[in-house]
Amino acid sequence: MHIDVALSTEEATPLFRRRPYDIIVSDIDRDGDRQAGIKMLRLLEQHKIDVPVLIYTGRFDPERGVDRRIFAATTAPVELVHYVIDLMERARLGSL
Repeated sequence: MHIDVALSTEEATPLFRRRPYDIIVSDIDRDGDRQAGIKMLRLLEQHKIDVPVLIYTGRFDPERGVDRRIFAATTAPVELVHYVIDLMERARLGSL
């Protein structure tokens, strides 16, 4: 597994435009922008990058709607690990 770390959408953009990823893990609320994660999803669409996104955040309200690009969202570290394992297995089997 290879992991790249970016602390903002601006840092991540050149990374995901340079090479494909199997998973993107992101927060919704970054740097005081409560829509930062949603803006990143729009940017992925704009660049036609179709990759599952895991949202790992301190708070997530699915009642407000869930973007189609969000594979899963969690506030629990153990759940995040399970989602990553699930997605990596799907990528290995070619079923993403």
